[in-house]
Amino acid sequence: CYTLKVGFVHGKGQFVTESIPNDTPRAPARLRNTARVGTHGASQPLAALPRPGKLYDRRPREGVGARTEKLRYTMKAMIDILTELGVRLATFGKSEQSLRIIGQATEENEWFSRENILMAVDAIREEFLSADKLQRWATQYTPSRARRTAIIMAGNIPLVGFFDLLCALMAGHRVAVKPSSKDRALTNYIIELLQDISPSIPIEAYDEQTAYDMVIATGSDL
Repeated sequence: CYTLKVGFVHGKGQFVTESIPNDTPRAPARLRNTARVGTHGASQPLAALPRPGKLYDRRPREGVGARTEKLRYTMKAMIDILTELGVRLATFGKSEQSLRIIGQATEENEWFSRENILMAVDAIREEFLSADKLQRWATQYTPSRARRTAIIMAGNIPLVGFFDLLCALMAGHRVAVKPSSKDRALTNYIIELLQDISPSIPIEAYDEQTAYDMVIATGSDL
């Protein structure tokens, strides 16, 4: 038999339980098989309490409507970030930095040319990064619970993995990206722009040792 010791974690609004063998000096006879729970110290049978060692949150749970509103707010914030990315890509191919990235991309993939890289960036900016189009698209979906999502990208077309990244971010997931070795310069450039716009954006590097909730995998670099 065990006595359950319950303590309040200040500043977190949570209770923590600790199991104590009844044959130890810390478990007086009057407390055996009971536990004092809550701010008023009411005794309850151990059988009525959840298993020892679990962390309890006394704060009221959010309803489905509140969680949905929070997720929709996240989608709105992401639309703002992606729209700003579109604004910054308007000068792609004209700035010294972007010209250097184009040079690196054509070295990584001999099938890439300056022309098709510029075509791909323009298509992404016009079709994927317009505030109006993003808002209309987002209204067709119900936000889901955030998950850790790995995206292993292909590299046969410039920035071919961008749409997967966009969808995962819009859904509110934390994204781990593994760029293709054939499209690393362009992908990293876009990620760095997003991180410059919003340093807290949930993008990180893919780690083979990490367990992910979901994986989107394309290409041959698996």
